[in-house]
Amino acid sequence: MRKSRKRIRLIKTIIYTILSIILLSALFSFIFFTNVFSVKEIVVVNNAKVDGETIINNSNINIGTSNLFLVDTTQVSDSIKKIPYIENAVVSKKFPNKIEISVTERASSYVIKVNEEYYSIDINGTILEKIENVDETQNVIIVLSPDLDVSKGVLDEANINKLKNIEIINQVAKSNGVNDLITRFDMSNDSNIIIDIASEGKRVFLGNFVDDMSLNVKFFWLKTMIEQEKGKVGIIYLNVDLNKNKVVFREQNF
Repeated sequence: MRKSRKRIRLIKTIIYTILSIILLSALFSFIFFTNVFSVKEIVVVNNAKVDGETIINNSNINIGTSNLFLVDTTQVSDSIKKIPYIENAVVSKKFPNKIEISVTERASSYVIKVNEEYYSIDINGTILEKIENVDETQNVIIVLSPDLDVSKGVLDEANINKLKNIEIINQVAKSNGVNDLITRFDMSNDSNIIIDIASEGKRVFLGNFVDDMSLNVKFFWLKTMIEQEKGKVGIIYLNVDLNKNKVVFREQNF
């Protein structure tokens, strides 16, 4: 009697196992081998600089063939972030067959000049794109290290530090009311930073970067010399010890 009951339980277990396998196989086939969960739509939101088609192409999701369950959202996000202008991408699955990609784009902060070529970069030194036909009178141009390699897609630490120094210089210039006049930063020589003020016909030798206090003194004198030498084209020499030397302006073309 006991053996008969055990045998019945075993048969039931086998039957339940077989049925479970059949049901799971059917469910698996339904999910992965039918087109019910095939991606039919990809929606890109919050993009302004990069067009949606470029983002979708970089996602490596194929409309009509990619299965929603098999889409690796982390992998898709990483692929999209290879686009220079894309800082972040959040990929969401919308069942049964839709993908939404929400992106955060980098903003162009500077235009750098490298070997007579121009590139836009963001504040963190990511190189966004090459720019053609730049009008240097309409853009703030930055010259960094002469050996800068743009092929890496991002500035090295030394040049990122130069950008940080430019931010500080801009803040000091703003407090002195002249930041909007600056059209060019030449940071190629750490011992003598050069800025151009095209509208006033002035080139300024600032000297090396020390601290905010010394910069404030220099920009006080810069503002004074701009007013004093109005209408003249030349160079203002602030790369001296202003406690011992006078500020010099020399008329010359540059």
